[in-house]
Amino acid sequence: MISMAFRTNSSYLSPANEILMKVKESGIFDKWLADELTNTTQCLRPPSSDGTSEGIKPLNIENFLGPILILAAGLGLGLLSLLLEISVGKFGSNKE
Repeated sequence: MISMAFRTNSSYLSPANEILMKVKESGIFDKWLADELTNTTQCLRPPSSDGTSEGIKPLNIENFLGPILILAAGLGLGLLSLLLEISVGKFGSNKE
């Protein structure tokens, strides 16, 4: 996919569309893409065309279990450090 941004009613839009269409139709774009990206034929296929997988599947809660556990551990450690600071602040400042 090639895209370029132009102002509304730009005089450059028509010539740019013609040039981009010629580049795409002549195969230059595909050549550039093949030179820059490895395995472009596989990358440009839709996931459903792959015979080894079932295509795109929706995510479920099991996919997020690891990140949720890391988040819970971080929140627990944060709460623990907050409680520790509060208790040290209360008992540590009474040394008059």
